[in-house]
Amino acid sequence: MNDYIFLVGAPGSRWSGVAKSIYFSDSVNRSDYSQERLYHNLKSKELMHLGSYFDPGMEFGGKLEQFDTLSKTDLIEMFNSAFLEPGPNKIIKSHVLSEHIGKINVLFPDPIVLVYRYNEDCFDWWKEAGGWDITYPNYHWYQNDLVMRHQIEIQNEAIITFKEQHRLYSIHNNLDLAEMLGINKPKNYLRFTDCEVYCKI
Repeated sequence: MNDYIFLVGAPGSRWSGVAKSIYFSDSVNRSDYSQERLYHNLKSKELMHLGSYFDPGMEFGGKLEQFDTLSKTDLIEMFNSAFLEPGPNKIIKSHVLSEHIGKINVLFPDPIVLVYRYNEDCFDWWKEAGGWDITYPNYHWYQNDLVMRHQIEIQNEAIITFKEQHRLYSIHNNLDLAEMLGINKPKNYLRFTDCEVYCKI
């Protein structure tokens, strides 16, 4: 079993949809769930986000801005702080960790799920999902549209570089992803059509 399932993607990559598609597997630790950590699209009312997110300016992961100063012990303490119960398969969702996938891969034996979508598609979908009006998690660290576009580009480039270095192939649906992760298959089915999903195990 895995202590963690790292899940990285740029804002607007539809990575939260990928996370939701495995979140309700009975193998996943869902003790980070709370009503305060839900976000519904303000127009469509669709559930967009649930559970903890780890990034600068967000509820968890403020220290990730200085990632290179953190030890493995620091990271474990940070990741575990979002969960009320111990146990395996805690999903760690982070945008900025996409820039540090190589080190995460060295420090932790746990799987890494990478979600990629073209830069402009990411930005447009993030805006459609609520953009600066998203209430959870908090995106104010990104400051403005120009910085957001730049960060999306940086994070996507890091994801593609890691994918190519490790010769990862795309996964087409959440049931195949669950099987690759070694977790029980969720009852729901989601085909990944608007993004590319990769997994390093």
